[in-house]
Amino acid sequence: MAGIRGYWALTAAAIAFRLLLLLCFPKDLHLGSRPEVATPLTSLRRLAEGYWLKQASMSPYSGSMYHGSPLLLSFLGQLTIRRVEGRPPHFYCSLMFVVVDFITAILIRATGQKLLLSRHKSFQVLNLSKLVEASGIVNPGDFASLVYLWNPLTIVTCMGSSTSPIDNLMVVMAIYGACSRIAPLAAFGWVFATHLSLYPMILIVPVILLLGYGLDAPPSKLFLHKTSDASSSGALNQSPDNSGASRLTDNTIHTFSWVQVFHFVLWVFIWLCYVLLLSSISLKDVGGLSEMFRKTYGFILTVEDLSPNIGVLWYFFAEVFEFFRNFFLIVFHVNILFMIFPLAIRLKHRPCFLAFVYIAISSMLKSYPSVGDSALYLGLLALFCNELADMHFSFFLFCGYIGVSLLSPVMHNLWIWRGTGNANFYFATGLAYACLQTVLVVETTLGPSNHPFWWRWTTPSNLLLPFPLFLVRVRFLPDDEDPKIVEAQPSSISLPVFHFGALLFGRDSLVPMKCPKPSLRGLNKPKCIKCGNVARSRCPFQSCKSCCAKAENPCQIHDKRPVSSSISVERPSDDVFTTGASWRLNSLRQHLPVFYGQRDLLPGRMQQI
Repeated sequence: MAGIRGYWALTAAAIAFRLLLLLCFPKDLHLGSRPEVATPLTSLRRLAEGYWLKQASMSPYSGSMYHGSPLLLSFLGQLTIRRVEGRPPHFYCSLMFVVVDFITAILIRATGQKLLLSRHKSFQVLNLSKLVEASGIVNPGDFASLVYLWNPLTIVTCMGSSTSPIDNLMVVMAIYGACSRIAPLAAFGWVFATHLSLYPMILIVPVILLLGYGLDAPPSKLFLHKTSDASSSGALNQSPDNSGASRLTDNTIHTFSWVQVFHFVLWVFIWLCYVLLLSSISLKDVGGLSEMFRKTYGFILTVEDLSPNIGVLWYFFAEVFEFFRNFFLIVFHVNILFMIFPLAIRLKHRPCFLAFVYIAISSMLKSYPSVGDSALYLGLLALFCNELADMHFSFFLFCGYIGVSLLSPVMHNLWIWRGTGNANFYFATGLAYACLQTVLVVETTLGPSNHPFWWRWTTPSNLLLPFPLFLVRVRFLPDDEDPKIVEAQPSSISLPVFHFGALLFGRDSLVPMKCPKPSLRGLNKPKCIKCGNVARSRCPFQSCKSCCAKAENPCQIHDKRPVSSSISVERPSDDVFTTGASWRLNSLRQHLPVFYGQRDLLPGRMQQI
């Protein structure tokens, strides 16, 4: 789990590449006029216009040019009017955006390191630390920061006279502060990100979950199952190593920390008052806060500017009838809110991943999207490179993003400048872009659910969960034809270790288990309390027919004795997979010849099959 070799050299090369683009091209490559890069909310040219109006003792929101925060006028306004001969018009702003990208990458790297440390602690509790260390996990922090720095969308946004890097920095700062449980920093990032673009408001849910529960971890039922197994094993062995089994739940399953949440809410109130106070001072003589709310947040919610962008709302509201406009405005904006609570319930044990999903959804459905929004969630996506290694359609998504990035300028040129196309040409690329983002969100959300990272190197046949054995990692030795286990060393608590499949398999190949589908008949029926077979549903003693016949006082349902003198015992056939447990055991016997050598690790109920 070491870091990527040459990380700082690659980081320095990414910064040098940005500086080279600034110094070698006297113009801004006309990226500031591209609708994919600069939107009415993030355009630096509109900000320069708003600053000029403010310097002329007029409201910066006069007309329909500027719709951003008044704090950005005070922060970036002076840099927009300074010129360097032979350099792009906003040279100093671009230099500042290079620094902002570097800080954002460092915060992403720190967040990934904290996620890796938390995951390693969880595996230590599950006795899987040796197994994971030998599997060659990629450091997600280094990888994600490099993906963010070398992403062409990030470079285009940095060079394209757009304020999106500042928005991305505030969002990443909020996530990092929540992962580090630094309430003032998390509140600062969340308040300023919401103040700049409104949509990061939904990130309050993952931020509170991060502050309350902590970082991403396996589901609590794994820890609960291990706690029960450790307690039972400790009671049988009476060894000092198992004396702390009763305290395992307190160390692994974190209770919700209301103190951290209270501190966060308090700091949110403080930073919010500070932002509103500075905004009112900045707009004291030119309209005040009421005009700011109407020209910024009202502009976002009502979609007043229908200039083309890579989203889908501009085309839809350009074609819809006026008396349907308010209805569809509510539909589009409430669509984001409808996904908040279901995703929070499903991913409450993975709040950092939940933040990525929220950012991707808001980037897809917001009023004025840009490639800077995609650069942010693609960088955060790399934090989960280990969990999403088996994600479907990854090559299709990669080619789709490249195709849309190349076709979008072409279609815009055919429509606006050459006149050989129409708005449908450009809207088709935006629609394809929205479909790609939808597939990405769905696959990333369903991928860890179907194949969780903490179950990839385990055999879940003994987890007492309704999951079949999906994959087994084996290594083919040169002199043998059969796959063999490289190492299998049970720890002091051998039974729980085997329950969680702590067998160190090779990593050279991945062999799928091609086993017949087990028969699910009788799995949901009550089991006999004596032999474990399917009990009769109306039997008051919850017994099968054979066990009830052997009893002195059989029930009325089983009062008829068997015909033969010997009592027949119902047992599952060896050739037919009647239950999930026997099917999984036979699968292991078929694919792992040395499985019989580990039979002493089997629980009692499995040895009787």
